[in-house]
Order: sequence, then C-alpha cells, then structure tokens
Amino acid sequence: MYTYPSSFISSLCLKVMFLFALSLQGFAADCFEKHQPFLDKTFQLARSARQKGNHPFGALLVYRGTVILTAENLVNTSLDVTAHAEMELIRQASKRFPEEILKQSTLYASTEPCAMCSGAIYWAGIPQVVFGCSAQTLEQLAGGGLAIFSDEIFKRGKRTIRVNGPFYEEEAVRVHEGFWKHPSQSA
Repeated sequence: MYTYPSSFISSLCLKVMFLFALSLQGFAADCFEKHQPFLDKTFQLARSARQKGNHPFGALLVYRGTVILTAENLVNTSLDVTAHAEMELIRQASKRFPEEILKQSTLYASTEPCAMCSGAIYWAGIPQVVFGCSAQTLEQLAGGGLAIFSDEIFKRGKRTIRVNGPFYEEEAVRVHEGFWKHPSQSA
C-alpha cells in the first residue's frame, strides 16, 4: 500500500478548501443577484403606492421564480391601518392560492415587514422573506415607530422562516425620501 507524503496531502487539502471557498462566494453572489429583479419591482410598487397617497411600501409573492401576485400599501386610501402591502398580499394570496403554493413561495417586500405583517406571513405558511430597507433604517427615516425585526417574530414560532435582507437598501430608501415628517419638523 502506497502512502502519500504529508506535504502532498496538505497541499491537496489546501487546494480543495480554496476551491470550495471560491464556489461558496459564487453561490452567495448568485443568490444575492437573483433577488434584484423582484426587489426592483417592490420598489416600483412602493413608488406607485406613494403616488396614490399611501405609505411607500410594496410587496410581491414569487413561486418557482415567477411573480404570482403583487400588492401596494393602501393605508390612507382605504382608511384601514392594517392595509400594509404585505397584509394586502397575504389576504389576496390566501383566497387565490392553495396552502401548498404558499408553502413554496417567497415574499419580497420593499421594506422589512412589521410585527403585524410578520405574524400574517408566519400564519400564511410562507417560508421565506426577502426585503430591501431594514426596520432599523425605516425607524431612522420615519423618526420612530414600532421597529421590531421580523426575524425576532419568526424565531418564536415552530416553523423556520428564512429572512434575507437588507438588499439594495440605498435604492429602497430613495422611495421614502421626503415622505416621513419628523415631529421636530412640523409646525
């Protein structure tokens, strides 16, 4: 039986580890980039909501790489404080799609879902959330609020919900610019 010199084995191990590390970097880049077209659409939806007099938030549902449903925030025009983009999306999705579809879908949101929306996402069985603007950044822009990270809500449940974000936050923030009036700015 032939034994390899330890220097050969060390060299081989280093090469394998190097190639593995490169493949992980490529995998991470692919994952990051695949979200961009969907997040861009949520930013468009948020701009549309704002143009209609609502808060600047948009959401969409993706199933097997295809957008199957979109929604905008309707809080002001519907006179309903629960009409967040994610809530509107989940209300429609729950009526239109079977549970099996929701359990294989990804919810994209222009901004990290709030506590109410995170609860609805959990109960709808949607296993993954991807967002642009973080709750922390929104809190700074809006001058306060109820900023609870969505993963804080999800980690208390029995099901695992993957949370990815913030992605493209600089672009996500643009739709909010000039919208939120801080108490110190009024008068």
